[in-house]
Amino acid sequence: MNKDGQVTVETLIILSASTLMLLLFVVFAWDQMVVSFEAQQKDLAKGAVLRLADEIDDAYYLGIGTKKTFELVLPESVSLEKSEMQGRTLILHVAGNDVIASTAVDVNGKWPDVTGSTTFVIEVGEDMVQVMVNPE
Repeated sequence: MNKDGQVTVETLIILSASTLMLLLFVVFAWDQMVVSFEAQQKDLAKGAVLRLADEIDDAYYLGIGTKKTFELVLPESVSLEKSEMQGRTLILHVAGNDVIASTAVDVNGKWPDVTGSTTFVIEVGEDMVQVMVNPE
């Protein structure tokens, strides 16, 4: 093999190795970004569920007829079809996991149909708190 051919082969080997290392770095960085995004979404969901539970309990302790209106932001990776309000349990399904909070009273309501900023209205009845979303 002549000297020019050897230099070309060595250059191609170095270029291939560099490209492979760059590709591995990009894949690793992307994976870390996905993990970070999912953790952020879970934290937002946990904050929303705990705030809703606190608002429900607060209204319940204030007594029958109490009505509260407030906004919550539901993260975009929430699966609202798998989320529910049942008995004293609030479940928000996000990034493949359930975020759960409990209330001091039974809750009648459902999660909204869309994610993002949502207006919630809660009203205390005799033995239950009614949860409504985006009332008109």
